[in-house]
Amino acid sequence: HQSNPTPHLIPEGDNATPLEVIGSTATDKLVIIMVGLPATGKTHIAKRICRYINFFLDIPSQIFNVGDYRRQLCGAQMPASFYDPNNQEAVAQRTTACNAALADMMDFLRQDGVRLAVYDATNSTKERRKHLLNKLREEGIGAKKMFLESICENVELLEENIRTVKLSTPDYRNTDPEDAVKDFKERIKNYTSVYETLDDSDGSFIKIYDCSKFVVHNIRGYLSLKVVHFVMNLHT
Repeated sequence: HQSNPTPHLIPEGDNATPLEVIGSTATDKLVIIMVGLPATGKTHIAKRICRYINFFLDIPSQIFNVGDYRRQLCGAQMPASFYDPNNQEAVAQRTTACNAALADMMDFLRQDGVRLAVYDATNSTKERRKHLLNKLREEGIGAKKMFLESICENVELLEENIRTVKLSTPDYRNTDPEDAVKDFKERIKNYTSVYETLDDSDGSFIKIYDCSKFVVHNIRGYLSLKVVHFVMNLHT
């Protein structure tokens, strides 16, 4: 006669352990794919997440910012027309930057152990997002994937983001601030013309509206839930 194994005792009542975190260590790698128009705080959120995951959970985390790759490949001060979806030559150059960031991210994820990678770009069309997921699958990158979309409907907040963050980037070095704002708004317009917000067909995601309202869809797994919990308590 074989006795049953002793069941694990799980605290009840106020101290109950949420089911998702039982066995509370991360076992999966995680890719966060950022989504959002320029100046919606994507990079700021990505940096905060990585700092938290690195520092508090001691899990290697890295951001792959497509803008940095674009500046290296094409130079910094490109006019708004460079972001026009009908500018074929520029689209090809921007795609090269996207692919270079993706290749480096996949190398990072192939390393042993749990790790978090953030792919930081606008990723504004369904086609682009599908391409990223397909590429990760084709390359056999065994990681959970989630999208994080930042939406800024508050015009004052957007304006402040443009003036305080974007004008200090290399893209607008030595440019008259008013000209820079005008150019950047043109850039946003170019992205808006093809922008498709996340929906259920994209898979797992969290949407953030004006840093204060959240929509969470189909998020599973220890690390993904840690990220969601952190983001929902972020007062950016």
